[in-house]
Amino acid sequence: MFFNSKSDYDGSDINNCGLTVSHAYVVLAAVELSTGERLVKVRNPVGREKYTCAYSDDSPLWTRSKRVEAGATAEAENEGIFFMSVEDYLE
Repeated sequence: MFFNSKSDYDGSDINNCGLTVSHAYVVLAAVELSTGERLVKVRNPVGREKYTCAYSDDSPLWTRSKRVEAGATAEAENEGIFFMSVEDYLE
């Protein structure tokens, strides 16, 4: 499964979450954490990410236990795989 990122209509090549506008991303999985939070695991085919919204690598929403439960790397890495909330994915 895949999705295309949408534009914020401001003429920028990057949207407000750091995704490249009109770029295809691969959906690897959907995860529901024991806390009820629902996440989408995404891969950028280019092999790196700049995603900056909820559950980005630097997001304060992550805890070590949430990262493990979601199947994320124990520490943030710029390997092209990232998580986003279902709400951000649907937007």
